[in-house]
Amino acid sequence: MNYRNAHYIDETRIDCQIHSPVHGWIPYTLDPADTDMTTDNAALLLEMKNAGDVVAYTPPTQNELNAAKAEALMEVRGLTTITKGEFCKALLALGLLPRAEAKAAAKGDWPATFLRALNGMSEAEQDECEIEWSAATTIRRMHPLILMLAAPDNANLKPEQIDTIFGIGA
Repeated sequence: MNYRNAHYIDETRIDCQIHSPVHGWIPYTLDPADTDMTTDNAALLLEMKNAGDVVAYTPPTQNELNAAKAEALMEVRGLTTITKGEFCKALLALGLLPRAEAKAAAKGDWPATFLRALNGMSEAEQDECEIEWSAATTIRRMHPLILMLAAPDNANLKPEQIDTIFGIGA
């Protein structure tokens, strides 16, 4: 069988491209544990070993592992939402919103504790934030308003605290 670009992706599996008479070059992972007999893995593995042209496996560096973990975390953060009520209850539990403000915020009122987040905005931008908060039923983890509220001169939440509020990493 014709193959190219063969390289180990771990200690046992090999990624490569195989040539299909119908589809041309297609990606393929040769896995010794694969029971599908569409391709004769044993024969292909023997051919690769005899040719000696499979690139050896190189484990990822710690920096690569850290980068992959950070990328995965950012993807999860970008997809995570909670209800406005859950968000307000979490802020109350953390002591970041007083009881009366948490109740009002859950109903859509702009809490006084959030007022600092509006500093430096034009009146129109402030109105936009307050209207968006009032109309929201769900809160996105990476919404600019949440990131703004977490700024040191506002609620000063650490990213890990925000993740906990949104159930990430819990």
